[in-house]
Amino acid sequence: MRKLLFLLSGAILAVFALPMAFVSLNKPPVPPDTAAELQSQVTETTSAEPVTSSSSLPPVSVSDAPGEKEEELICALLGGEEVFLPLEELVCRVTAAEMPALFPEEALKAQAVAARTYIAYRLSRPVEAHPGAAVCDDPGHCCAVAGKDELVASWGENGESWYGRIEAAAEQTAGQVLTFEGEPILAVFHASSAGRTASAASVWGGNVEYLVSVPSPVGEKDFSAWSSEVYVEKQAFAAAIRSSHPGADLSGAFWFGAAELSDGGYVERVQVGGEWVSGSEIRALCGLKSTCFAVEEGTDLIRFDVRGYGHGVGMSQYGARAMAEEGKSWEQILSHYYPGTELSDYFVKS
Repeated sequence: MRKLLFLLSGAILAVFALPMAFVSLNKPPVPPDTAAELQSQVTETTSAEPVTSSSSLPPVSVSDAPGEKEEELICALLGGEEVFLPLEELVCRVTAAEMPALFPEEALKAQAVAARTYIAYRLSRPVEAHPGAAVCDDPGHCCAVAGKDELVASWGENGESWYGRIEAAAEQTAGQVLTFEGEPILAVFHASSAGRTASAASVWGGNVEYLVSVPSPVGEKDFSAWSSEVYVEKQAFAAAIRSSHPGADLSGAFWFGAAELSDGGYVERVQVGGEWVSGSEIRALCGLKSTCFAVEEGTDLIRFDVRGYGHGVGMSQYGARAMAEEGKSWEQILSHYYPGTELSDYFVKS
């Protein structure tokens, strides 16, 4: 048995790896990963904006004059069909799907603003996957979207009051979006960071001024899925690695070598059989909850010790909960996770 040790966010963590066939432990219900897994769409530019396509969608403008707002229907791709909804209803649906309704009010408000901002960003920068719709309900591409009636029914006798918390969060932040240099930001979020968030540059390769690594509160670790373990059969892992990295030498007893970590303590890449493999590839290959992991190699199994849940960029939802429990306001939560941004009122031009 061998453990690889790395210095992660000020704490020593063993670095482990895992293959295709695996057994995953400690998997309680958690919110969807984040607003968007955009690695394949991000361009190598200073703004690191996702690739866009031409579309008839109306652009989003920002104004300091509340009276200039006008209600518009937003097109969302739900269940494969284009559905038109008022913006604030869509904000409620995204917030309800992305964050537990019993989270503190300030955390729910922060999530509502992040959801509204993400929709606003997509309105002016549509994606080729669904050029007619601002967002889709695939959390691996855009964001999760839930229906009120279905949620209320599934929640039972408390359904109406719980959904009312979501609606109140949206109503009390209505018309507010986060902007940077006058434009809605790419307000991505994730379930839980590994002590620090990851920068967009370390995950997607392009620098975004407001998506940088920031510390998350200690209370975030109270999330039951913040720490997880995954076990992978070594031979299954070897077959998967050889298919994508044929030059990897897996003849020895131990395969993992040096690792390079991002500013947030996430594995950017690690040597496997002498070949560099990205942390994102390892995460996808083995079903890890994040790229903040440690590896322990045994004779037949590889164990991954994982911290956090999601890509780590932007707002940590469980970090937002912990900050709200500390008495922080939704404005403070957002300014912490999206530094350099400001709140602005919006309106949609027809």
